[in-house]
Amino acid sequence: MFEDFTGGDADSFEVDERASDRTVLYAIWTRGEIGDLDVAELWALLVRRYPLEPRFLLMQTFAEAQRAGFGPDDAEYLLRTLETLASATLPAGALRDLLSVERAWHGALFAMALGARFEALASRFDGARADAEEASQRLARVERTLLEELHDRTLGNRPLAPKVAAASGANDYRTLIARSEGKDEIAYAVSAHLVVGDRVRHPAFGVGVVIARRGNKAEIAFADARRTLVCR
Repeated sequence: MFEDFTGGDADSFEVDERASDRTVLYAIWTRGEIGDLDVAELWALLVRRYPLEPRFLLMQTFAEAQRAGFGPDDAEYLLRTLETLASATLPAGALRDLLSVERAWHGALFAMALGARFEALASRFDGARADAEEASQRLARVERTLLEELHDRTLGNRPLAPKVAAASGANDYRTLIARSEGKDEIAYAVSAHLVVGDRVRHPAFGVGVVIARRGNKAEIAFADARRTLVCR
């Protein structure tokens, strides 16, 4: 796949917010060998561009799960992301497998204070008792299938969804708000744990929806603009 990139100098590819969808996908395909972003950051870039596609958030979370160095402060973020994915339409068994992987790799984090919430979520998906190694292999196949689909959709360097990419902030906002209907609103504060899909109320900007997370910052779509705010 991605034969159109074959033969180029890896150092010549710029992979950042301005990169084409196809370049981002090629960087994922090469496991981050081009550019300065790792696989989780590359999927996160696509999440920011296409926040209504839950498979991108699934793949971002799977890639993040493989990182080392998670601490207690990350447990709430991880669990809230899993809860968001639990309400999304995903490939059959994908969330069960992700929960199994998270249990194996970060179970100790959840057990500290969030064990009951994690187990309640896991119980909805056959207890998430699948073998973690086999679950990881199945998720890798889900990723490959998704990349093959996106490879074909971006042939000729086409964007994945021109209408979505070019949509106005107002139209995106209305769709995001509609999809978050019924969720509890979280009062914005720098100490708030925010994940993609959260509905947030800001004292100055009103109600918004989290569309991406980068480190300790969240990108939130408000009625008038998208803003990047500090959070936990």
